[in-house]
Amino acid sequence: MYNNLVVNIVVCEDDKLQLELLAEFMEDTGFIKVVGLASSAEELYHVVTQLDQEVHGLVIDLHLGPGKDGLDIYSKLKDKGIQLPAILVTGNNPSADETYNAGLLDVIIKPYPIERLMRGLTKMYQHVKFQQFTKDGGKLVPINNKDMLMNIPPSHILYIDTDPGRNSKLNQLHVDHDIITTNIPLKRYEEYLLADDFFTINRALLVNIRRIKQINIEEKVIVFDTTEILHVIDEERLYDLQIEFRQYKLRRTERHFW
Repeated sequence: MYNNLVVNIVVCEDDKLQLELLAEFMEDTGFIKVVGLASSAEELYHVVTQLDQEVHGLVIDLHLGPGKDGLDIYSKLKDKGIQLPAILVTGNNPSADETYNAGLLDVIIKPYPIERLMRGLTKMYQHVKFQQFTKDGGKLVPINNKDMLMNIPPSHILYIDTDPGRNSKLNQLHVDHDIITTNIPLKRYEEYLLADDFFTINRALLVNIRRIKQINIEEKVIVFDTTEILHVIDEERLYDLQIEFRQYKLRRTERHFW
């Protein structure tokens, strides 16, 4: 179900070399994607609030040079309604009251062995996995074909379309870097998923608005947060989708800042 989840992380560390090494290690875990880097509190705030794709968690150094420290900027993000689990990395041991009141997921003291960092990242992964399940409302999307019967969360789906091959009764779920075939009718998926920010382009195509990064009307393409590109012939419906996408982004922004 959620075992193939990739956690989108923003890393903030004022030492550029440490920042690069930390990001490289996290990418090598296979379950973390570093979607943003920052070397100051101000840069972290800008990255988190401006990124097009969803951020699942933060790894923040306590000392970020002049200005606000890691705890300060994390508190500011929370005050703005941006609730993200965070791991604090620090050379000092902050008081238990400080870390508890900040609501941090974990605190890792420098210098640390790789195993300790891995424990913290695994803790982040498990936390985000549970968050994603509850965010999906405990809803799972059924998949049925001759090889398997399984369920996946709606958040894993980019779009669903009709198999362009000879068997038009089969549909394809395009998920993160994979395609899964199902014999469940597209109409059933439409009825099940429209309340979860899915949008019907036509009778053969259902798109997950939450996974869209960009819509290019001129080139008639949808770009997803995985960089996958979908060409859409129906320009009128693409305009309608763009309106829905803008409204979705506006709702996200309002949740962040109020």
